[in-house]
Amino acid sequence: PGKFLMGSANAKQDHEEFQHTVQITRPFYLGTHEVTVGQFRRFAIETGYKTTAETDQQGGNGYDDQRKSIYDKNFNWMNTGFRQSDQHPVTNLTRRDVDAFLQWLSDKEFQDYRLPTEAEWEYACRANVPQETQSKGEANVADGAFFEGHVQLHTTDGNMAPFKDGYVYTAPVGSFVPNAFGLFDMTG
Repeated sequence: PGKFLMGSANAKQDHEEFQHTVQITRPFYLGTHEVTVGQFRRFAIETGYKTTAETDQQGGNGYDDQRKSIYDKNFNWMNTGFRQSDQHPVTNLTRRDVDAFLQWLSDKEFQDYRLPTEAEWEYACRANVPQETQSKGEANVADGAFFEGHVQLHTTDGNMAPFKDGYVYTAPVGSFVPNAFGLFDMTG
């Protein structure tokens, strides 16, 4: 439990949340890493589960031959258009898919698993550090490696980090240093 400033001190747009004090009153657990492709694969094999991207006409998000981000029925958690191993974070899941995974995990381990609330997630992400900064070794973000992987991008919108983390897309979980709470990959 704890108190923190949630939101942005520099909020300027309607969709941004202005900074305000939030109190987390009950302790909660959070996984140290994201759910991996390998963990989700085990769930899918054991249950025969098919994700929304595998069963609908839209499919999932991925990258085509020109490295353009698109939605396509061929993209799903097993095929993102870029190379991933079982140690990478699973992507292309809907809330329905995540809920099914969490129910399976809850049944398997006799624990109640759920997604964190927005406040819990931000509290865990900030880890009692007043201002988040993105520096090399802390997060997998849009940076020089992403820019080099997308040579057709000639300008940036100002959100590109000023370093290269070595990964154009996702990185294996735990590739960067943990935050002050010991949680990996909370930003990026």
